[in-house]
Amino acid sequence: MIDPELSPTRQYIVEVATTEGPISERYDTYEEAAARIEALPAAIVCGVPFIFHELPDGSQRLVRNDLKPLQWHRLEHEQDVPLGDEAIPLGDENDIPEAVGYVGPRIKPITRPVADDDGEAPLPLAE
Repeated sequence: MIDPELSPTRQYIVEVATTEGPISERYDTYEEAAARIEALPAAIVCGVPFIFHELPDGSQRLVRNDLKPLQWHRLEHEQDVPLGDEAIPLGDENDIPEAVGYVGPRIKPITRPVADDDGEAPLPLAE
């Protein structure tokens, strides 16, 4: 029996983060890989499922549904990065209006630098 991880025909790699753990499987065709993703219940999928194609040079690149590879490489060391359950804060505690007692819409004013006007006349344009 041929090891599916070493099979030269299994060129399409499905990577999906799920609530039950990550899925990383190989398939012979793009259609099989896409069917695997479609078969997953939407409730367990976390994020975006990816289909990578292993190219003849050994690189594994994300592919579009028309089978064109994108400039997004699959890196083996990224699989070892632990995904925590802790939410990542989107700003500092001081950026949250409720933290300083403000109640109302979250509006952040845009400030623009004031032009330096020292009272002098502008230089004339060259003729």
